[in-house]
Amino acid sequence: MGVRTGVLRLRQGFTLVELLVVIAIIGTLVGLLLPAVQAAREAARRSTCSNNMKQIGLAMHNLVDAKRKLPVASDVYPATTGCSIGTAGGWGPAYKNWNVDLLPFIECGDLYGKYDFNSGMTSGTNWSLFARRRIPFQACPSSPASSTLRTAFGGAFDYYGDPWTCAPMCYSPCAGPQGRGGTQGDCSALGSPSYCNVFQSVTIDGNACASWMQGYLKIAGMNPGMFGGMSGYQSQFKDATDGLSKTIMFAERRAELASKASFVGIEYVTVYTQYRINSSSLNLTANAGNNACIAASNHQGGTTFCMGDGAVTFLDESIDFQLYNYLGNKADGQPASVP
Repeated sequence: MGVRTGVLRLRQGFTLVELLVVIAIIGTLVGLLLPAVQAAREAARRSTCSNNMKQIGLAMHNLVDAKRKLPVASDVYPATTGCSIGTAGGWGPAYKNWNVDLLPFIECGDLYGKYDFNSGMTSGTNWSLFARRRIPFQACPSSPASSTLRTAFGGAFDYYGDPWTCAPMCYSPCAGPQGRGGTQGDCSALGSPSYCNVFQSVTIDGNACASWMQGYLKIAGMNPGMFGGMSGYQSQFKDATDGLSKTIMFAERRAELASKASFVGIEYVTVYTQYRINSSSLNLTANAGNNACIAASNHQGGTTFCMGDGAVTFLDESIDFQLYNYLGNKADGQPASVP
């Protein structure tokens, strides 16, 4: 009987060391690629944000072509007699903010056509137009609130305590170097120099108006920016004597940090340059109304702005504070230009 002979063949496989080396290589590659992927995503989000601001700027120019004036930022205090900021309780019966006037110029004519101008922005009829509706031109993709319609602290964007779900207002008109209700922001630490504290007091009909009323009255001298605060003040492009390209018209803000920073809000509507960009005054741990008054973003190092001529720019948070306030003031006669 013959003996069968042959070569014994062994199956080849990875050793544990080889497998660990491959895993280490893959981990290193992922570690190298992940920041690049994240950077690309943020670049895309920032580009979308800039495009939103550009669309708002173009729509605002079309609105001014038709109406000859910029809209009221908020007319919550429409009546002004002497130093009075309105009737008892203050609020006018048909209050609204600037978003309503912009609607027909930014492809939201259907909402504008259904709006009841005889009622307030949060009346039953008008509220039903905006409840649970995402507003594309007010949605910065870097803001979590744009998709969740919730603040960073879990609550809904509300209107004075009423838990109505609505969209955030990520882009806000600029009221320039003025305080809100006497709040001086980052100017106070500098002793409130004139370039960032335009109004101190004013006399109307023999009555001295207190400085905290700044932004609550329609008086041009109390509204140095292209928009007022809550006064019903309206400016024209010709009022920006410093030049439209040298005056801030809109600014991005971190709406998710303030429940009052809503699309239907009538207070905390404007951004003030008395706060530095991405100011340390931002309360990152709690819902705070003043968070809505600060130009800020989730983009690295600065914030998106739209100038009066419609040009969109990204200003670094380290911009000189005096220059920043000059850019916020439409008619201070200072030679300020976007850096």
